[in-house]
Amino acid sequence: MGFISEYLIFETIKQYVCKKKRVSFLAIERTRTSKGLIESNYFVDSLVNPCFLICQGLRIRKNESVKLDLPNTRYAHDIVYLVKEDGWFVKAIFEVKSFYDRPGLEKDISRLIFAENNYPLADNSALVFVGFKSREDITSKEKELMKVFTKGKNHFCILPGEKDPELGNSKLEEILAYVI
Repeated sequence: MGFISEYLIFETIKQYVCKKKRVSFLAIERTRTSKGLIESNYFVDSLVNPCFLICQGLRIRKNESVKLDLPNTRYAHDIVYLVKEDGWFVKAIFEVKSFYDRPGLEKDISRLIFAENNYPLADNSALVFVGFKSREDITSKEKELMKVFTKGKNHFCILPGEKDPELGNSKLEEILAYVI
């Protein structure tokens, strides 16, 4: 049930932005389910002239039903937070995994690096890997990947428990305070 951890991080980010920016998010209807329920992964602060967008588990691309002139993304990142200045800029991307192995970690880190090199980034942007795996279960190769990743500018890692300078992990609250 990996989607639960992703959803909790998504809701925490959304509520944090609401509180700090004094806005509320509205869902943009993309489609409806067979039962008539709204299907949306896009949430904006205003339907008229939005300045903030948060997206969960969806590849952002030009979409006729969502007319926001969003930048295309190559991947369906777990969580993307964008701000509109003179166009849309990525403020944060989170890849969230309740379970991962070395190949999965490498894949998520490469997706974050791709975003850094190819998407329009806002000032104080953050690229974040969130892993819900106890430190005792993290292999030495996974630790090394995390160490190397977190040495990059605006690269963060969140793991359960206390901060560990060896791994370079951070707390979600610190990252949100940095980007918001």
